[in-house]
Amino acid sequence: MKLAKTRFPTLGWLTGLILLASRLAFVQDLSLAQEISPAPKSAIEPDFASQIKPILANHCWSCHGPDEQARKADLRLDRRDDALASVAFVPGNASESSLIARVESNDPHEQMPPPEFKKPLSLQDRQLLKAWIDAGGKYSQHWAFTPPKISNLEINNLANPAATNPTGTNPTGTNNTAHRIDALVARELENHGVKPSGPADPATLLRRASLDLTGLPPTIEELDAFLKDPSEEAYESAIDRLLQSDAYAERMASQWLDLARYADTNGYNNDEDRQMWPWRDWVIQAFRNNMPYDQFITEQLAGDLLPEANLQQQVATGFLRNQGHNTEGGIIQEEYRVEYVADRVHTVATVFLGLSMQCARCHDHKVDPISQAEYYRFFSLVNNLEEKQASYSNFVGAEPFVRVPTVELIEQKNRLNAQLEPIRAQIDSKEQQLENTFTAWVAANSDATIQKSLGTTQIDYADFEPATEPATEPATESTLTATWSNPESLTRELGKIGSAATLEPGRFLISNSLGKLDSDRPFSISLWVRVPTLGSMAILSRMDEAMNFRGYDMLLVNGKIEVHLVDQWPSNAIKISSHQTITPNQWHHITLTYDGSKKAAGASLFIDGKATKFDVPNNNLTGSLTTDKPFHLGLREKSLPFTGSIDELRIFEGALTPSDVQRLAQLQPLEPQSNWVRKPWADWTEDQRILAKDLTRKTIDPEHAKLLNQATEIQNKIRDIDQSAPAVMVMRDMNPPRETFILKRGQYDQPTTKVQPGIPEALRSDPIEHPSNRLQLAQWLTHPTNPLTARVAVNRLWEQCFGTGLVRTSEDFGGSGEYPSHRELLDALAIDFVENRWDIRQMLKQIAMSKTYRQTSRLTPELKLQDPENRWLTRGPRHRLSAETIRDNALAISGLLNRKLGGPSVKPYQPDGLWEDVTVERRGKYVADTAEGLFRRGMYTFWKRTCPPPSMVSFDAPNREVCVARRSRTNTPTQALVLLNDPTYVEAARVFASDILRTGGADDLMRLNYAYRKAIARQVLPEEIPPLKELLDLAKSEFLQDPHRTTAFLSVGTLPPASELNPSELAAWTVVCSAILNLDETITKY
Repeated sequence: MKLAKTRFPTLGWLTGLILLASRLAFVQDLSLAQEISPAPKSAIEPDFASQIKPILANHCWSCHGPDEQARKADLRLDRRDDALASVAFVPGNASESSLIARVESNDPHEQMPPPEFKKPLSLQDRQLLKAWIDAGGKYSQHWAFTPPKISNLEINNLANPAATNPTGTNPTGTNNTAHRIDALVARELENHGVKPSGPADPATLLRRASLDLTGLPPTIEELDAFLKDPSEEAYESAIDRLLQSDAYAERMASQWLDLARYADTNGYNNDEDRQMWPWRDWVIQAFRNNMPYDQFITEQLAGDLLPEANLQQQVATGFLRNQGHNTEGGIIQEEYRVEYVADRVHTVATVFLGLSMQCARCHDHKVDPISQAEYYRFFSLVNNLEEKQASYSNFVGAEPFVRVPTVELIEQKNRLNAQLEPIRAQIDSKEQQLENTFTAWVAANSDATIQKSLGTTQIDYADFEPATEPATEPATESTLTATWSNPESLTRELGKIGSAATLEPGRFLISNSLGKLDSDRPFSISLWVRVPTLGSMAILSRMDEAMNFRGYDMLLVNGKIEVHLVDQWPSNAIKISSHQTITPNQWHHITLTYDGSKKAAGASLFIDGKATKFDVPNNNLTGSLTTDKPFHLGLREKSLPFTGSIDELRIFEGALTPSDVQRLAQLQPLEPQSNWVRKPWADWTEDQRILAKDLTRKTIDPEHAKLLNQATEIQNKIRDIDQSAPAVMVMRDMNPPRETFILKRGQYDQPTTKVQPGIPEALRSDPIEHPSNRLQLAQWLTHPTNPLTARVAVNRLWEQCFGTGLVRTSEDFGGSGEYPSHRELLDALAIDFVENRWDIRQMLKQIAMSKTYRQTSRLTPELKLQDPENRWLTRGPRHRLSAETIRDNALAISGLLNRKLGGPSVKPYQPDGLWEDVTVERRGKYVADTAEGLFRRGMYTFWKRTCPPPSMVSFDAPNREVCVARRSRTNTPTQALVLLNDPTYVEAARVFASDILRTGGADDLMRLNYAYRKAIARQVLPEEIPPLKELLDLAKSEFLQDPHRTTAFLSVGTLPPASELNPSELAAWTVVCSAILNLDETITKY
């Protein structure tokens, strides 16, 4: 990829480009115009919910609201009885009410809110308060906490459908609902004394719907087909086509990623990669299959708790695990675990309830009726995950996780299983003959041969007795005694048998000959250990710490036995850690057996002769353990000194059987194998049968051994495939559940009162019981009586189409949020959504089919004064596209867009050095993809929390460290610079230009029309042609004069320029295309 430092040879081009953009910009402004709220309707009694409560919530309740700890002057104004008890106001008499006296006072000591609050009441606010008190000062429950209800107009419309359909047709289903939308909007417009705008032209309408429903522009072919038949039926058919497309599923999933705080890294200081993209694929497939929204919620919150939950339902719960995860060493794990749970609470409350529940983590909510105790009851519902810290640089998420094989891995695995099937059939046949084969072999061989074949060979031994002298031939146990390089460090005490070695910091033993083990050979280590206290210490090791800890060790960590088998730590190693702990000041027999498989499953740990379960934090060993470093007893080369006693150290070649381990723990010698092999098979122990069968398989029957080796090789490949599959973090509850306590000021280490799982009482309606787990939480969220879930969902869908929700504050339906612009419409849509089985496609179709949606977005001077922000819906929607859609739009227009569905994240162009500046020790390095990875949709772009995609951040994309329900829309010079200089857009402009020159027509006018139709779905206007021609001619002239700059300009990106096209002409048209891609119309849905 080449980045030309000088894109344009002269400043004149840049000036021309800026002039062109200004000439071609829309007359209308984006929604960045000065906010002018419409005046309230005149009424004798102000409405409490829409007019009075917002004043009290924003100006009064932080000091005189639900939060008892923050309440001042013992005055509470969020409840009428409390306000009356404190004589804050006199119903029907504002002039006698102390509330009015205080808000109208000019005395800074008396004035409310006080001047330091920095939120003074406006004259309009004070007048509304006085009118409200004079009318009786009635309160009402917060509108969003009451179930949606059908308005009187809706009731009349249901009884008389013709009232909503003046055309006289007989609409049903989706179209009927769309007409009801129009009826409710029309009534509001009539109340405001304004009329709706006329319809948008067909081309604009198709582009609008395409961008809203798929995030992509229509093709010229789709545009031409619709222009030939712009009928109602054709429009409905186009909407259906868009909703059934894969692009629709990607568009919907892209928005969900912000809500779910999806990212490809852990965040925090280390911010390493992780693999959560299969969860993103699950979201895409859910929208692709039109999964009902109630099921969509349930599987993401509690898919693992469903009966017989499948892999994909478990993957769905990754929604709750998408939060950041700190892998930094030395952190207090409980502190961050509490932060992760709090993040889940805030995410669930924001996404599904539209509430800022996090305000109640440290104290009672200052605005909404949510106490701190209720917050922690809700907290308890997602507090049962046994979450473990992920290892630094492990690139695998924190447990628990599931492996999710890709299609390619499944195909590889299927091919291997097909190879394995006939081998298994032959092995099964051999297995039937094991007893006969072994019996025949015993009859044909001497006891010495049998003993040598069956016995586990002891290769090293240390009993620490002073009389024992080392010998060179390992013939007997006494001749295996270890040779220590530093015998002067050996201090003895009374051991388990005779003498034991006493070790302490600075006093350890070293041997160059002891413990030469490797990962591909079976071995066993057995010894007695006694320690005075528990801590972190090395029992034994043969390890090179400087070479990424290559070798092996056995540690004692807070009473647990840990074993590391390491080629390179942590990327090529096995680590196991026992569940059982040992007791201080007691002798314990410890044994490790290992079968040489390079898998944790091939290892066993025994404490006092009994097998103990263990965790496996690392299980990716493929290399060797060999090292030139000596064997250490009581030290891990340079660290973790041991304090305590060790006796009877034995190292074996081969894996001891459980009965062998038990005999050693009981201080009994291992039984000679020849003592039992000549007895009848029925008299053997189970361990003896296992040993005989294993010897037959591996040694006595060479053909059987060959088949087993073949099967093992294939199984290892299958296991490697399984281990290479992406590890997706999921939910998995503890049993029994973790206890939850109110945390003082939200601090992890200050628990106070124990609480039970539950939901805020203000949101609970009879006969709904408090949920006790995540599945019941999901069932409550999706219950028809839940006042918020459906409202929040349809509001978000409305926002998707109109740029702003009916409730502008889509993240906050509580007391601090904005009252809905059309409450009856919101309720009607919410009821319809539930009644139609939470069908997202149908809801979007209803909106798209409405005449409200299909209005022109042209802003007249009158509407700019009356409805500047389109809160009355006097015109069609218009707003700038999202960061991802702007990029996808440019790639689609140029023809570069790769339509591949799903898969791992990709890395498009990005300035060099950004990752290095934000990663620990500058380890991170961004390497852009090649070929198709550069041109995938924006939703697949690799998202690093500490350095999200810079070109998307310029267009207000979040870092996704937390849930984001509503992106801001800014207008900055940086955005224009991105569109002019980012290699993605420069390359898209060049490929777009190539397409224009190839297929756009024979002359410049035809080509400009082609370009405009492809980019913004309309013909170029007569007044736009002169500046475009001027820019084209100027650029062509400059490029003809400087071939080197032409070559440099056309070399931006990775794709070679079209060789059959004239370079200077291609470069000139690239400049024009860059201007078109930078137009306000191009990056705006209107």
